[in-house]
Amino acid sequence: MTVGDSDWLGDLVFGCSRFHTAFAGLVRLTVLTIMEWEILQLMKQAEGVRFSYKDIGKIVDRKEFRENAHWARPILEKMVFERLIWKVQGFYLYPTEEQKAKERQKQGKE
Repeated sequence: MTVGDSDWLGDLVFGCSRFHTAFAGLVRLTVLTIMEWEILQLMKQAEGVRFSYKDIGKIVDRKEFRENAHWARPILEKMVFERLIWKVQGFYLYPTEEQKAKERQKQGKE
């Protein structure tokens, strides 16, 4: 195949589109802010432990907590929506592998 061939571009585009289609469902890009990353690291260190939004706010940024005790709640709700953490009975937690397995089993995914 040479550059003068008109088919090489079509083959390239078709090959790339097949690659994209095959792997598009496997790649999930999540961009975290610094606060989200700090919260996620804290919760991963204590996986399975339930935290209130005030507990998280106080631990991660005490100065911000003094100014607004509810500052962490919108961030935590966003993280729940993105399925990075769970919300159980009003508390936030990073699930253990056992909890994840039980949830998958409950949903019939296994």
